Amino acid sequence: MKRFFYWLVVVAVLVAFYQSDLADDLLKGNEVGVGNWFNKLSDAAEQKVLRDFREEAKPLLAELSENQLKYTEHVMKDRETLGVFYLRYCKGDDINPYIYGNTREKFCEQIQEAGILRNHR
Repeated sequence: MKRFFYWLVVVAVLVAFYQSDLADDLLKGNEVGVGNWFNKLSDAAEQKVLRDFREEAKPLLAELSENQLKYTEHVMKDRETLGVFYLRYCKGDDINPYIYGNTREKFCEQIQEAGILRNHR
C-alpha cells in the first residue's frame, strides 16, 4: 500500500512539473544547447585540422608574396573554400592568378597528402 502512494506522489509531481513553464524552458533549452554543442564540437575539430594543415604548409607559404599570403589565408579559412580551390585549380585546369606553377603544384600536393578533404562533402 505504501508503494502505491509513493508512486502516486511521484507521478503527480512529474505531471505537475512537466506542465510548468519551467519544464518547457528547460527541455527546449536543452535541445538547442545539445545541438549547438555538437555544432561547436564539429567546428572545433574542423578548425584543428585546418590549423594543423596551416602549420604543415608554413615552409611553402614562407616563399610567397604578401598578396599570395592573403589569398592562401582566405583559401585555408575553411574546408569548403579549400575544397573549391582544390577542385578548380588542382583537379581542374583553371589558371589561378595568385598561386601558379611549381608553387601551385606543391600546395596541391600538400592538400592531397594532408587528407584534409578526405571526409569533405
